[in-house]
Amino acid sequence: MADFPDLNGQSVSYAVLQYLAGSANPPHTDTPAAELLLLTYCIIEVGFVDTTNKLFTQRLQAD
Repeated sequence: MADFPDLNGQSVSYAVLQYLAGSANPPHTDTPAAELLLLTYCIIEVGFVDTTNKLFTQRLQAD
């Protein structure tokens, strides 16, 4: 939190994950919270379903 003090108390968590090409993160549910993705290389497809069952997806590519 030293690098991002404004996130303190905002229900934001972080983790370092590595995925093999073609793999997937199993569908899961989160309590009301925010997720922050930092992509260091490659391309990843991300998405979520809102409370009205609307699907939002986006393709992220590292610069």
